[in-house]
Amino acid sequence: MPEGGFEHKKGVLILRIALILFTAVIIGATTGYFFFRDSWSTVILVLALVPFVFLASFDLYRKTIFPYYRRLEDANLELHLKHEELLDIKDDLFIKFLGVYDVNYAANSPGCSRTG
Repeated sequence: MPEGGFEHKKGVLILRIALILFTAVIIGATTGYFFFRDSWSTVILVLALVPFVFLASFDLYRKTIFPYYRRLEDANLELHLKHEELLDIKDDLFIKFLGVYDVNYAANSPGCSRTG
């Protein structure tokens, strides 16, 4: 993914989070204002907008945050499998090295009879 594409998506994500938070603050401030003015019908109307904040937050999570998290989890699993594969290769090479070392040690030991 090009770097500019990621930066653009990050900017959109930050903007969406800011808009959701701003909406929640405006709803809270409006509710408080009309509550103290004893305008209960407006308070109920404004509080009816609260579910939209939850729906927008859930939509943000479902469409933006969760897919990135899922891809990160998949990449982490793939790296873990590659790491296990590299550890197996390392172990195999170490066993081969020990075999070569044992053969070399046996061939060069003083007790070895050489025919010539």
